[in-house]
This record gives sequence, structure tokens and C-alpha cells, in this order.
Amino acid sequence: MKSRLIFLGLCVTFIMVGAAHGFPEPEGVTWAEWGFNGDFDAAGEVLADKSSAGTSLIRANAASSAISVVDGAVLISETGPADYLRVDIDDLLENGGGYVNEYTMIFDIKALNADWLPIYNTGYDNYNAAELWVAGDGSVGSGSYSDAGVVPLDTWIRLVVVRRLEGGSWVRDIYVDGTLVFDNLGSEGADGNASLYTNAQQDEGQFTIISDSDGTTYGGCELDSFAFVVTAYSDEDIAALGAYNRFGIFGATGVASNPGPVDAGA
Repeated sequence: MKSRLIFLGLCVTFIMVGAAHGFPEPEGVTWAEWGFNGDFDAAGEVLADKSSAGTSLIRANAASSAISVVDGAVLISETGPADYLRVDIDDLLENGGGYVNEYTMIFDIKALNADWLPIYNTGYDNYNAAELWVAGDGSVGSGSYSDAGVVPLDTWIRLVVVRRLEGGSWVRDIYVDGTLVFDNLGSEGADGNASLYTNAQQDEGQFTIISDSDGTTYGGCELDSFAFVVTAYSDEDIAALGAYNRFGIFGATGVASNPGPVDAGA
């Protein structure tokens, strides 16, 4: 009887741990997630672990000597103009205009230096300025910034970027560990600078991450997981995603896959 109770307790513990560390895989939208549990292949590419199209991949820029996979995370020791990851989503279609205007990016990331850190770049091959930065004081933004310290140094966080069409404007919201830290950042019209190319427009990759094109070398980071979804997650969705955890982003062990975001209207 005692052994049965122990077994039951272990099962309940497993389910509770799984339920605390997962979010349903999206359904009905384009998405992909990378956990970087294996190294880049000979071509400098790593396929998505899970995705709506099995051939979505991330490609390390061949000219960089600062990018490697260490202990299941991408280590980018510095971020110069050659040091970036190009994201290739194979079934990426336009939404809200002629380009990709609504999307969610999820970074399980750790900033390594009290320096500027570029987060992503809508230029398909890192040919313009980063759209989002973490500053040396731990604030996040571009042009205008959140409060200092929302991104603590040398600490794993879940950083989420959402672009959404809202009331005729196109805005960007930034979240850290499930909490909104900066809203309506960079409001502009649809198909503006922060929109992304579609797969048909740029077949070899539509945007870059951990990337900025100017000649300055900035701080480094580790990237444990990255996910991209072609929908604007709501505040409730982001809260449900929660804080960083080592189990990944979507459909973690012990969590059943359920349809769509928490807020189906997001």
C-alpha cells in the first residue's frame, strides 16, 4: 500500500510540474520553437524542434566567430554586425497588410554584460538598426525605454515582444516574465519598418535576432529557447506563458496540447 501511495505521489508531482512549466502549442497559425539542444549543423543551421512547418530553421551567420551552442543554449559572446541569427519560417504569410504585421516573439534569454544588447532586426539579413534593445541599465526599448532593471544582468528571463494592430495604429508591447513592462512602443502604420517579410518575399529567412547592423560591438547573451507565432498574443496569453523555465515554451512534458492562445480573439 505504501509503495502505491509513493507511486501516486510521484505521478501527481510530475503532472503538477508539467502543468507549471508549459503553454499550449498554437493551432491554426504559423509558429515555430527552438530549444537548441543540439549544435548547428555543417551549414550553420538548426531546425525548429516543433513548428507548423517542419523545415523552419535558424541560421547562424557564417562570418561570425562569436556564436556557439553550449549546454543546450546559444552563446553569443558579443554582438557585432556579423554576429546574428537569421530566422527562416517556411509558411510565413502576410497579415493585416502586404507584410507580417501581427506577431509574437518569445526569447528565453540571459544578458551577460552591462552593455547594450540588440534583440531583433526586421532586416532579413541584418541590414538595418535593431528594433529593440536591452540597455546597460537593464531597461528595454528603442528610442524610449522602460524603467531600469526590468532585465536583470546575468539572469534568465522570458522576454516577449508583441506587435498588434490596435485602433488603427500598429503598436508594440514588451513583457518580462509575464508582466507588461512597456506598452505602445513604436506606434506606426501597418506595413511600416517593424513589419516582417513573408516567406514568399524572402525565402532564405525573413528577419534576424540578436542583431544590429552598425559597426559597434555590443554585449553578449545566452539564448535558451526562441519561439515565433504569427498572432498578437494578449496580456492574458503572456501572463499564462509566465516566467522563464528550463522546460521550454510550448507543450512542455506533462502538458496536453490545447488549441490556440488563451484568448482566442488575440
